[in-house]
Amino acid sequence: MTTQPPQELFCTNCGLGVAVERRDGAGTCAAPRCGDEQQVPDLPLFVVTGASATGRSTVTGPLRRQLPDCEVFETDALLHVAALGLDTFRGTWLRLAHDIALNGRVTVLAGSLLPSQLELRF
Repeated sequence: MTTQPPQELFCTNCGLGVAVERRDGAGTCAAPRCGDEQQVPDLPLFVVTGASATGRSTVTGPLRRQLPDCEVFETDALLHVAALGLDTFRGTWLRLAHDIALNGRVTVLAGSLLPSQLELRF
């Protein structure tokens, strides 16, 4: 079963929990709270996941070499943020992926996250 990404995005000014409305098919979005409009590239976010000790960290090096146009991260790099809660951890990675997408690059996250844990819930 394939999970579709959420249609809501988050405002970089207002933060998580504030859905923005798509204004057109080109990815222009506006946040209802602050009125900020921004272009949001329609780039995917890839998640390499699996149980502990299955080789996620091991594949990050080869992925970086095979995908030079992508930013590849091991989510454990920010594991200390996870101590602040899943919402903060998720928000940190989504904000990072969003900012990378604004530079026209795709993000690949390798970690014990499930794709469903990255979905925004409003």
